Amino acid sequence: MASAKNILLIGCGKMGSALLSGWINSKIPVSISVVEPQNVAEPSVTHFKNLSDAKAALAGAEAIILAIKPQNLH
Repeated sequence: MASAKNILLIGCGKMGSALLSGWINSKIPVSISVVEPQNVAEPSVTHFKNLSDAKAALAGAEAIILAIKPQNLH
């Protein structure tokens, strides 16, 4: 079996949560970390409230997905 891919999802609003749901429901082995100031009610992911706390996840990510509104990018 292939090793899990490491994905870092930044933002878990409508678009981010739809992506997250699809990854969780797929048969593809993924390890998902989420950066989101609000609580994330998915126990199978690693949740960070801000990006500065997610430095290890950022360094180990094979894919980084930005799922935030442009005006929130700062």
